[in-house]
This record gives sequence, C-alpha cells and structure tokens, in this order.
Amino acid sequence: MGACGKIRFGESEAEQKEALEFVEAMERSGPKKSRKGDEADAENFFDAMREATKETTPTEARREARQLSESIFSSWKQLSTILDKREEVRQKRWTKKTKNQRAQILLAAWPCIGGSGTVMPVSHRPDMKLILQPNARKTKASFMWPYINLEDLSDNKFLPLMLSSRGRNLPEAFAHADLEALHAGITIRIVHRTRLKNHTMYLARQTSPETYGQLVSWDDNDQAFDLMHNQIQFSPGDGLLVLDV
Repeated sequence: MGACGKIRFGESEAEQKEALEFVEAMERSGPKKSRKGDEADAENFFDAMREATKETTPTEARREARQLSESIFSSWKQLSTILDKREEVRQKRWTKKTKNQRAQILLAAWPCIGGSGTVMPVSHRPDMKLILQPNARKTKASFMWPYINLEDLSDNKFLPLMLSSRGRNLPEAFAHADLEALHAGITIRIVHRTRLKNHTMYLARQTSPETYGQLVSWDDNDQAFDLMHNQIQFSPGDGLLVLDV
C-alpha cells in the first residue's frame, strides 16, 4: 500500500469508495479450501493445542517487559500532552470531516501503527468475523486489536473517545480489558503466549515504567501466586501479551 506516511487516495467520492472496496476485498480474500482441507486444519488446530507454548527465562521476560513498558509510557505521555493542548480542536476537526474522509485518514495512518503491509480491518469485531468464516485468511492484527477497524473508528465519536480515554488514564487501567480482547486470538492460537513458571507479572495498579510489567518470583513474594491465581495480576505470558498490545 506504500510507505508509511506516503499513502494517498483520490479526492473524489468515486476514488474514495474504490479505496474502501479494495480494502474490503483484501479482507475477504484467501484461498478456498475443500472439506478435506478443513478437516486437515482441524487436525492441525488440535495438534497445536497439545503443543507447549514457547518458554522464556526471567531475564528475557524482564528485558522484554521493560522495553515494552518504557515504550508504552513514552507514547502515553505524548498522547496526554497532545490532548492537553489540542483535544477540543482535534475533536471539532474530526467531527466536521465526512465518514469517507475519516476512513481515508485511518487507512493512511494504519501502516505506521500496525506495521508496513498490514490492512486495517473493515468491519466491527473482525476477530469474530474471521472465526465465523473458517476459510478466511486470519490476520494477527484482527485478533490483537479487534477494536481497530474502519467501521468503528470512522464514526465521528469513537476515535476521539478512545484517544481521550487512553490518554487521560494510566495504561494499567486497561490491562485486564486488553487481555480480554485477546481471548479469541489466544483460543485459536493466532496469538501465542510465552510460558514462565513460578512468576507473576504486575500490571494492575502499577503507575510507572519501572513497575508496570514488573516480574515477581513466587519465592520472593508470598502473595504473588495468589494475586495471579485470583486474576488481580497476570501470568508472565498474559502480561507480555498485554504489554505488546
């Protein structure tokens, strides 16, 4: 679709419609399979479910968590600063644009966020849509960020509300919700956990990059296991997934 920040779509209604139809066609595309192919996929699915997830070490987990945490707080501070200075102006500008104009902006911005070559899903809850279409090509982005899609974000209220919510609250406020949003992808193994025994990752009520994603050994803290078991804090695998969101 082009380099990040250099995507251009036509200004006419026809050209904008064509761009949106192209993206929707990309979402629907994928190789057709026979019933035997579906049966083979089912066998592969259950084989994968039986396989152990990738293991990591405390050192690797701490390094990855710290890098992600610092990146998250850097982005959060930047967003908070923008909201403090220009939130009202940006909301008014967004509201005045047509739905096609908003979609055009989203399509141009998405490769900078989701990665070069990725396509923003078109419909609401793209993860559920792909699950209900067994032959559809399943993209990781649809399961990592199911709330990122043209149908929702091109609305005049949803994107400003999401940015305001994320920018006005610390990242830890969304940790459990972000993990819940990953559930479908984890279940069908599009999104993969890592595994680390006898540790808990602290995200809830952690307010700095030094503590958000802190890895605690059960040998060092008697409460660490109970906090994870009671779903107050997180297993290392779940915690790293949340940080990666």
